[in-house]
Amino acid sequence: MIYTTNPVEAVHRVMRKVTKTKGAWSNDKGLLKQPYLTLKYSERSWKKTAFHWVVIQQELMEYFGERYVRHPPAGKQQGKNG
Repeated sequence: MIYTTNPVEAVHRVMRKVTKTKGAWSNDKGLLKQPYLTLKYSERSWKKTAFHWVVIQQELMEYFGERYVRHPPAGKQQGKNG
């Protein structure tokens, strides 16, 4: 099992690439719009699943047992009541 921060690094790389080439924005709206649109159109690059994620989950279940099963990763919540 290898822990990685590649998704975080990918977001940082995309934002840095956009902002380092821009000298100034013409107004505040443009300053807010540029990062928003950049994140919106590049989210595919960091929302990929981790390589061998199923194997990693199995190793986590073996290592942490019930603690891992009780607290599944975000988006993998087992049936919610209510």
